[in-house]
Amino acid sequence: PDEAVAAAQQQIQAVAGGLTSIQAAVQKAKQQERSAEQRIGDAVLALGSKDYVRAANLLNEVIEKYPNHPTALPDAMNMLGEVYFRSKQFLSARRVFKQIVARGGEGRFAQYQAGSLGRLVDIALRLKELKELDDIFASIAKVPSGAASSALSYARGKGLFARKDFAGAKGALAQVDAQSEYSHQARYIGALIAMKEATPPQKPLAEGETPPPVPPSRYAATIDMFLKVTQLQPDTVEHRRVIDMSWLAMVIVWGLCQLPTVTSTT
Repeated sequence: PDEAVAAAQQQIQAVAGGLTSIQAAVQKAKQQERSAEQRIGDAVLALGSKDYVRAANLLNEVIEKYPNHPTALPDAMNMLGEVYFRSKQFLSARRVFKQIVARGGEGRFAQYQAGSLGRLVDIALRLKELKELDDIFASIAKVPSGAASSALSYARGKGLFARKDFAGAKGALAQVDAQSEYSHQARYIGALIAMKEATPPQKPLAEGETPPPVPPSRYAATIDMFLKVTQLQPDTVEHRRVIDMSWLAMVIVWGLCQLPTVTSTT
């Protein structure tokens, strides 16, 4: 028994002697722990390199560790929704964006309302769940006027176009400011609406029957609208994509109405 007691005392002394170094290691680890802002910065880099898994993990850590942070929490949630959206995890993205919209009454989430609602429209269109648009439009109507109104008008116009409510879509798109980042997209969808409205109803053709030629005048206004989009500034990746799509649309329309080929110098 005496030997056992002595051995136990030696073990206790050894553990007690190591406590100081353990506490120092814990303190050092706490000092080296990255802040919320640093974690978000790391997530931005991961998102830029399309490392969606790492970006999502970093952002979820911020959301878990800093639920009361005045800026880090909304920043992390907004970016997490975007990470899920870009990685095509649409259900997860919708969950996050709906949480942001639901907390719109909190000042720290106000700046992300328009973007979240726009993404919810995008998700509804990609999942072909157009019934979801009713609730989204109701949320858009609750956002104070002037708060990113162009972004909200574009989102609503895009949704109405998908529902084939062309009159409503034109009314919403007309409210997009010409100087906003959504001007190119709004004008492109406006040209698509003009093309849809100019296209006559298709009737079944008998076997071997060819469709009648389309008068060039039918799509003249549509082509002019697409042409005006191509003349806008290609100042962002998204705007360049819209301009390219407008050129492609004109080629298709020219083919429909058998117009002569036009060579672009752009």
